[in-house]
Amino acid sequence: MQGTTDPLRLLEVKDKASFDFKAAALRTRADFPKQSRNMLIINAADGHIDDPGGLMNWLLNTEWEFHLGGGIVVNNVGSLLFEMGEDSMLVKMRNGISLLNLGPDSLADSPFFAGIPTHLRARYVFEHELGHAVVDGGQGGYRPIKETDFNSPQSEESADGFGLLRTLQDHGEEAAALAHAIGLFRIDEMIKHLHTDHMTTIVVDKIIMDAKTVDFRSLKPEETQQLAADYSRRFRLGDDDILDIMSDFYPLHDEIAKLSAKNTRPLEHLAAIVTADYANPYTVYLGARMLKHFMMPGGQEFKGGLVRLDGPEWEERKVRIAAAIERIPANHVLRQLDLPTITPDIRHADPDSKAAAFNGVAPPEAVTTGEAAAEKAPVGQAMQRPQPKP
Repeated sequence: MQGTTDPLRLLEVKDKASFDFKAAALRTRADFPKQSRNMLIINAADGHIDDPGGLMNWLLNTEWEFHLGGGIVVNNVGSLLFEMGEDSMLVKMRNGISLLNLGPDSLADSPFFAGIPTHLRARYVFEHELGHAVVDGGQGGYRPIKETDFNSPQSEESADGFGLLRTLQDHGEEAAALAHAIGLFRIDEMIKHLHTDHMTTIVVDKIIMDAKTVDFRSLKPEETQQLAADYSRRFRLGDDDILDIMSDFYPLHDEIAKLSAKNTRPLEHLAAIVTADYANPYTVYLGARMLKHFMMPGGQEFKGGLVRLDGPEWEERKVRIAAAIERIPANHVLRQLDLPTITPDIRHADPDSKAAAFNGVAPPEAVTTGEAAAEKAPVGQAMQRPQPKP
C-alpha cells in the first residue's frame, strides 16, 4: 500500500496511528452515500467543514429555523455553529440537512480513558456520532421515562453500538481497552450525574463478548449498521429497570466523584448497594462491573494513585458480591453476557465471619435480609430505594 493516493486506502495505513478527519469523512460518504448526501461533517478543532455538496451555500442563502432544545432557536449558520461549539454531536434539521460536529477530545478528562490513545478516542467519538445518523433508533432525541426526569438510552445504545463496532473493525485488539473503558465511563457518568440517556454498558459489553468469536471486520457497512440496531433492540434497558437502577444507585451519586486512592469509601458503598437484597439484577451487574475493575491484583491506577481493594473486609465483600451475581435469574438477559467474575480469597477473610465460612457462597442472612449489604453503608445513607422523582 506504500505510495497509494486513494484516501480510502490511506485511511487503512495512516489512521492506525493517528485520526485523519478528512479521510474519515471521505470514507463516511463512500460507506453511507444516502445518509451522508445532505450532511455537513465538521471538525470543530480546526474549523474544517467537509461539504462536497455545497450545503453550506444553501444554508447561507435560504431562510430556515432550527430548535436546538432548551428554548434555543437559531436561524443562521453562524449561530448554529456557535451553539454546537466544541461539543461532539449529530444535529438533524427538518429540512433534511444534518451536521456531524466532531469536537476536541471529549473523553480526555475521564480517568477511565487514561492511557487510551487519542486517535482511538477520536475514532470512536466520530463513529458514535455517525451512528446517530445511520442506525435505526439512533435518531429522535431522548424519550422521557414515564413521569420522571430520566430518559431512555435507546438512541445512545444504537450510536454506541455502531461506534464501537466500527472502531473494532478498524483497530481490532488495539481497541479492546477502549471498549472496556467506554462501559466503565457510562456507569460512572450515570451514577455521578443521574443521567440515564447514555447508559449503554449492556450493549457495549455484549459487543465486547461477541468480539472474541465474531469477525466484525468482515461486515459490510450496511451490515454493521443493521447489527448495531440489532444489539440495541436485543439488549435495551427497559423503563422499569432503569428506574430501579437509578433508585438503587441514587444514594451514591454525591460520592462517586470523590473516589481516589486515598478514599475508597465510594466503592465500599457501591459494594453495599450491589449486595442489597432488593438490588435489581442490572444494578448487580453494573456495580460488579465497576468493582471488578478496581479489584486488579496489586491495585488499579486511578487519578494518579493506586486504588487497592484488599484485606479481610474486602474479601468478605467479594463473597457477597459473587453471591449476588449468582442470584441473577437463569433466564435473565444478562445471562447472555459474560458476568463479572469475582473470586474471593477466603484465606484472607476474617476467620470469625459468617461470610468466610461459606467458601464463596454468601450466608443466608446476607441473601435474605440485606444486612450484609447495609453494614458498610455510609452513616446517614438509608439503604432503601428513593423515589426517582418526588
